[in-house]
Amino acid sequence: MRLPVRVYDCVDTLCAQAAAGLADIFPRELIVTAADVPKGKPAPDIYIEAARRIGVRPEDCRAYEDGESGLISAFHAGCQVVDVTCAHEYPSCEGLRVAKRAPQWSNGRLALSNGAGV
Repeated sequence: MRLPVRVYDCVDTLCAQAAAGLADIFPRELIVTAADVPKGKPAPDIYIEAARRIGVRPEDCRAYEDGESGLISAFHAGCQVVDVTCAHEYPSCEGLRVAKRAPQWSNGRLALSNGAGV
């Protein structure tokens, strides 16, 4: 089974391609960057655009994020969100690990002030 894939991140296309060598792996039309949408993260635009390009609803997408603005962006787009910084193997400083165990975090989800969780 083939799953549709979109890659999105960084401020512009050159940044996205250079950051992870994406140009060698994915064609340009599979890369959505902040330059492709009206508002960057934490607005949901980048995830909504990525879902639109592959013809699925954001609710049918899973977002793997390592930053707070990305977590919020994916959550507000309606995606299933995975905070990769909660993975045991994620390279992180001790301060972040302690913060992630704080009360505002529950099972790897950030509890937002509006009661929602990311």
